[in-house]
Amino acid sequence: MIKDSEPLNLDFEQRERNLQEVLVHAVEENIQEMQALTGQADEILERTSYRFTNTATPIFPYSLIPMVISDERQEQYTQQDYLIDRAIWKILRSPLTYESSIILSGFNPFEQRLVLEDLEERTANGLDRRMFRRIDRLGGKYNLLLGPTDERQIIEENSNSPDGGAYQYGLALAFNEVVLPAIRRWSGTNLPDIPLVWDNLIEEMQRVAIIYGRDGIKDVALVYLEEGNHIAKDSEMPILATYLRGKGLNVDFINQHNASGVQLYQYDAIYRAFDTSHKLSESGLNGFVDNLRGLPIVGKPSEVLFGAKTAMGILSRAARTKDSRLTEEENVAINKALGWKDVIHPTYSPTVITPDGTELFWKDFLNKHGQQVYMKQNIGGSGYDILRVGGNGIQTVDQLVAEVEKAFDRSALEIEGMVATPKRPFALKDNGSIHFINGSSDYTEYYVGGKPTKTGFGRFNVIEGLQEDDPRILKNVTQGAKFSPLLVVPQI
Repeated sequence: MIKDSEPLNLDFEQRERNLQEVLVHAVEENIQEMQALTGQADEILERTSYRFTNTATPIFPYSLIPMVISDERQEQYTQQDYLIDRAIWKILRSPLTYESSIILSGFNPFEQRLVLEDLEERTANGLDRRMFRRIDRLGGKYNLLLGPTDERQIIEENSNSPDGGAYQYGLALAFNEVVLPAIRRWSGTNLPDIPLVWDNLIEEMQRVAIIYGRDGIKDVALVYLEEGNHIAKDSEMPILATYLRGKGLNVDFINQHNASGVQLYQYDAIYRAFDTSHKLSESGLNGFVDNLRGLPIVGKPSEVLFGAKTAMGILSRAARTKDSRLTEEENVAINKALGWKDVIHPTYSPTVITPDGTELFWKDFLNKHGQQVYMKQNIGGSGYDILRVGGNGIQTVDQLVAEVEKAFDRSALEIEGMVATPKRPFALKDNGSIHFINGSSDYTEYYVGGKPTKTGFGRFNVIEGLQEDDPRILKNVTQGAKFSPLLVVPQI
């Protein structure tokens, strides 16, 4: 194992050997723990896979606790099942051991809290935080930063880390070396290894498309397991999903929005891809632009929107900024070009308040307007579901680019919906906070007459003196549900 006294100026090969030594040890420890639970790692994989699917082809679930299992499955979910899932989760999410006490960059503070708790549970005397080490992937090399630190430093250093490469790399190694071989053995499916570098991802995905097509499997899930970086979450992976759909695959892009690790997804086949850069390299960017021209926009509405937005970001801005994030104005213009609106409704409430004040069950509302729906559940944070509805018949990225460029030929202030303050509706929650819904899936939370009393995923501001009867507040309806004080259809 890596010792505290080891120098920091190791060469690349030595760093690589050290990292692999740690990961192999972690994988072996986790396999032993899994085998201790049931005696057979393959049996665990098979049991968990078939428990959550009705299809003939097994899947591999990634769960920590059963938060979104259906009622009948919830009744069947035992403590033993939980322990099995937790052991699997440790392989996929936390290639850590107490002896090495590694904290990998890419953890946001919520993930760090889980890891801290997990490590504390596994030690009789608690966690010695002085033993933490941090691994960063910088410039294609793994730097082992050893030495004493504390929890506050870990959170501050990692929450804004520009690169979570070592984290994804460790997961990919564990997954490739432990999980995929077992899946191949009992499923007979020739699943490829996870690519470890983003620059090779498109090429790898083309190979995946060929393999899946040859084996007769058409459903693929691209799973991105990190909340903290919106560049990667809202850009590369949705474009990749769209690209693969153009190759004839049925692809779901899934973002696990928080660090809780609680969602379960059911698919005929799962493939996970982790990027290790978080920003597109110049060569990767040029390749993306070539692939995006004329790319068919297919798939579920939210993915169409995400992919189209990102395509615009790359085509219009990233060549200059090396950053695929969109401005608020670009978000609004793209929404307008696509003819999409956001329907926001809290997770636990079934109704929608329309602009004229009518209250409808959201399914009735959507059916009434004949619109397709995809619901992206956001567990934790705001607790809201974001429903993307609408569409103006735009079929390719080029068409979208042309449509949005027409909008930007005029002054930004002349574009309907571009002015982002008083003319945009607010939604008042019963806890005294006000949600301003912007043109993307983000929201800004404002507080009435004081400072915010909690934190979350939104951007928080205080409007001094804002009253509950302010005309900018669209509607204040308390539905009575625990987390569901109101619903709003913003006017974009």
